[in-house]
Amino acid sequence: MKKILIPVSNSFFVRNFLRSGFIQKIRDLGAEVVFLSPADKIPFYISEFGTDVVKFEPLPRITQLRLDNFFKRLEGWSIHSRFVYLAHRHFLARVGSRDAFLRRILLFPIRMTLWRLGSFALWRACVRKSYSLISNRTWRKILRQYNPSLVFCPSINLGQEWQIIREAKRCGIRTVGMTASWDNFYSKTFLRVFPDYLLVQTKLMRDQAVRLADYPASKISVVGLPQYDRYFKKNGIIPRNQFIVGLGGDPGKKLLVFACSGKVTLTEDVEMIELLRRLIKNGTLPAMNVLVRPHPKRTFSESYMEKIRKEYGFLALTPARKLNVAGDPWEFDERAISLLTNSLAHADVVISTCTTLFIEAAIFDAPLIAIGFDAGRKLNYWNSSRRFFEWEHMADLKRTGGVFNVTSERELVEALRLYLNDRKLHHEGREKIVAEQAVFTDGQSVSKTVDVLRSVF
Repeated sequence: MKKILIPVSNSFFVRNFLRSGFIQKIRDLGAEVVFLSPADKIPFYISEFGTDVVKFEPLPRITQLRLDNFFKRLEGWSIHSRFVYLAHRHFLARVGSRDAFLRRILLFPIRMTLWRLGSFALWRACVRKSYSLISNRTWRKILRQYNPSLVFCPSINLGQEWQIIREAKRCGIRTVGMTASWDNFYSKTFLRVFPDYLLVQTKLMRDQAVRLADYPASKISVVGLPQYDRYFKKNGIIPRNQFIVGLGGDPGKKLLVFACSGKVTLTEDVEMIELLRRLIKNGTLPAMNVLVRPHPKRTFSESYMEKIRKEYGFLALTPARKLNVAGDPWEFDERAISLLTNSLAHADVVISTCTTLFIEAAIFDAPLIAIGFDAGRKLNYWNSSRRFFEWEHMADLKRTGGVFNVTSERELVEALRLYLNDRKLHHEGREKIVAEQAVFTDGQSVSKTVDVLRSVF
């Protein structure tokens, strides 16, 4: 029997695929499917997904070679995008940086030189060729042990998936790689290794793979976003009143969802929560249910969450399940996915800074507000939220007209008032977001992914 080997490098793959019907669909291939997973998470995965169709085997703890870490940095610094340019400038000018200023001054010209070199296809080809000369005997041994017919790496820029693809190609094993998220070609990779076939989520990303990563268009398949299948099928949505009451809110009031964006905006997120509290308390904004959604992997301390609930009167729940394991403990169980789905389905407005939740909320036609100012602080441009919509993937959203980009407290208040009075405002722009960033609205992205695997198997 043919065998497919798939690394489980991160919990987003579990959410995006395993909880979207991937296991049920892949059984139709008639192949043995082996997921290489962190050993301490295997009991959880078996309890959640069983082993009737697939196997969960331990993902070996392989020490990252120094050369691999070097090439990861070399690749990341060389991506010739506005995003990376701004990241380099932020590195030099960062407020509160733990890096000594002298170190930043010394590294900055190196980073900028690599950024300029990254505009040349010849430089990108040289990086790939150099990386291909490295070998990892441990991964080669593992591949020979399992002897798969196909290796599918669904999050190519995460974990050790570049190493797996590189060694699989060296062993003559067919490979399929997939980008992890919408910003990857702007911020994380120009494909350090070419898999035999490449899956991307959108047509925009297909164009980026050709233009920024030199990958042949004939070997790229656009499959959509498997994690959005349930949104388009309306799976798991409960009545609005039931959802809000279950959170401890008042179903007679509007629901504002404030979504934190993660590490890069941690301080800004806290400041915005404080601002929303003040605006509601002093009557500038009407009383409403404010649901604070921390980033799944950058959640707040329980003491701060309790403060949000008790002192501010906001709603706040942990967005993912934390397992008692080493390494990455966060997992999206069905409760976490239900919380996210219903938060977006019943939101009267969604506020954030720079997040994929803008796309997810647009699927439910929820009004979107993007924060483009610094509440409570005066920061230079390189540290300010003002720079986020110059990132290419965020600029793609802005171009649609589906996101209300506010640049001051006054504009935030005005945007909220407009949206709370007219939910349909900017509806056409949100439709454009869905058309460009979700592409397929039939809820069949998992099937499309498996169909591609079948065609190259």
